[in-house]
Amino acid sequence: ANSSSDADTHLPLSESDRYELEIAGRLHDCGKITTPDHLLNKSTKLDTRFDRIQVIGLRAELIRRDMQLAYLERRAGVDDADGALQQAHDRDMAALDNDLEFLRRINVGGEFIDQETLRRIHRVGQRRWRDGDGQTHPFLSSEEIDLLSIRKGTLSEREREKINQHANASILMLKGLRFPAYLRHVPEYAGGHHEHVDGSGYPNGLTREQLSVPARIMAIADVFEAITAHDRPYRDPIMLSQALQIICRMAQGGHLDLKLVQLFIRERVYLQYAERYLHPSQIDAVDDDPVYDCSPTEE
Repeated sequence: ANSSSDADTHLPLSESDRYELEIAGRLHDCGKITTPDHLLNKSTKLDTRFDRIQVIGLRAELIRRDMQLAYLERRAGVDDADGALQQAHDRDMAALDNDLEFLRRINVGGEFIDQETLRRIHRVGQRRWRDGDGQTHPFLSSEEIDLLSIRKGTLSEREREKINQHANASILMLKGLRFPAYLRHVPEYAGGHHEHVDGSGYPNGLTREQLSVPARIMAIADVFEAITAHDRPYRDPIMLSQALQIICRMAQGGHLDLKLVQLFIRERVYLQYAERYLHPSQIDAVDDDPVYDCSPTEE
């Protein structure tokens, strides 16, 4: 951050300092070895040990079977010359297909789902299916309804809390290692990558004043790498310009250090990373739109 005119972000780094920061970067997520793989790679809301949308699809087939049998029983010995029974049956089948497609779409996850979508999830869940013993059950269990109702992404609050525990695990693991003196700050730098400068981060709720500049740099690097990664199973890769807008909003919202983010963009550090690590299709033009200035939002 040598080119920053702000004293609080001016940080001359020796080769030893850069090496210490690099080691912290390589080890910052070591605590994720305590996180179950199915959570780290959760690509859909219903993905636990497997994607339960497959089970829901099988239930739909059983409902379809019963609907077909009921239709054939109604047709037996009945003149349906006007096709009323057939039309009603076709509508019921189409409604079932539509509901199943709706669940498959919602299962993928996204940025936000509205109240009407939540209500529909509950309505669809009230359908009944019959097992081989003739017992009927709700189409969706209460747990499946809760998972499908996740408003953003694919993780429930409980699952997110479990993943978030990796930060504490990383700190404990790194503090337990006997680093040489020139790497003594590794636990601090690595442990702060999920802290927010406004104190709303985790695991310790540290503020800007409590975080060293390297720890704040680590947080920016972690976010930028995460949102630009093109190999995440739970979302599609985003464009470079979108990534910059996201980190600007996070800086304006008090999550990332605003001056360091401005420096990150002004010095085109993002482009050095993009050219080395991003898929070429993600690298689009970043214009002079004021959004990339990351200016503080007006009250």
